[in-house]
Amino acid sequence: MKATIVKGVVFIAVYKYFPSIIFFIVMMFGFLNGCRDRELSAPLITEPPQTTKPFHGKFSFAHLNGISDITPITNASFNSFKKNANFESNDFDLGPIGNTTNFYFLLLNTGGSTIYGITISVSNPSFQISPVTIDSLQAGISVSLFPIVRLTAIHGSTITGIGMAPLMPQGTNMTTLNISGQTQDSTGGLVTISLAGTIKVFAHIMDIKLYDGVQEVDLSNPSSARLNMRMVPDPFPVLQVGNTDVSIRNTGNVPITIIIWYEPHGFDPTVLIPQHTIAVGASETLPDSIASLYYSLSALDLSSGGIISDRTRLPIARNGHVYIGLTPR
Repeated sequence: MKATIVKGVVFIAVYKYFPSIIFFIVMMFGFLNGCRDRELSAPLITEPPQTTKPFHGKFSFAHLNGISDITPITNASFNSFKKNANFESNDFDLGPIGNTTNFYFLLLNTGGSTIYGITISVSNPSFQISPVTIDSLQAGISVSLFPIVRLTAIHGSTITGIGMAPLMPQGTNMTTLNISGQTQDSTGGLVTISLAGTIKVFAHIMDIKLYDGVQEVDLSNPSSARLNMRMVPDPFPVLQVGNTDVSIRNTGNVPITIIIWYEPHGFDPTVLIPQHTIAVGASETLPDSIASLYYSLSALDLSSGGIISDRTRLPIARNGHVYIGLTPR
């Protein structure tokens, strides 16, 4: 009888607390399983990497092709360039220029140690480079900051575009490039490293010689008269020539389009009528009698796609053309 009562009490207790017991068992199972998972996913502890003595830095220099003052650097173009840059050659042929032109380059340290006290220079005064000094250059292509080096080929106008500057000679113009700095070698000592290369451009110039018969006309010494023509943005010089055939020789290295205007009535020099449009190749001569002065006033309109001229002889109007007035003595 006593045993029966005990069993009944146990049964009632188990029945009453059964849900709590089940919940406790489930929670313990989840806890133990979670601990096991965390142990399996814990990061492996490895030995720290072995350090090695630094080796020297190395200059790498590449032209940012396609980047100009008109087409600025964007993150996309810069990242694409870094990925595809060719640093194998230090000799750069930048092609033709028709005016003062900026070129942009990327300077990297592809070695294993920082480079300090960097100087950059060019040998030809027709070229200017900026910056000329850099304090330091970290190693690696993955660093976030890179020096962008600007090279300016000075050809006829100043860097700002305001005012005149010396012209380069027609054809190929070259300069040497020198970059130097200090870095650590494999023993930790400071050594001087350098990079040398060449940079060249091909200078285009629009130029002519004007002949009054067989006599060359001095284009740098026009008369004091200035002609205003309605379709021309600036007044232009007038040259007095004999009433003979006038010929024009293209002495530049680019083709020139020449429009010959004339004033047929002799009373309104602001209204000229086009007479001829002729393309004259480099070193070619405009045929005799084409520019004959049949009228009291003629004007030559020369253009070559924005190519610079010697503005002491051939001043350029704001539209990029050169205008020369001709009148008989």
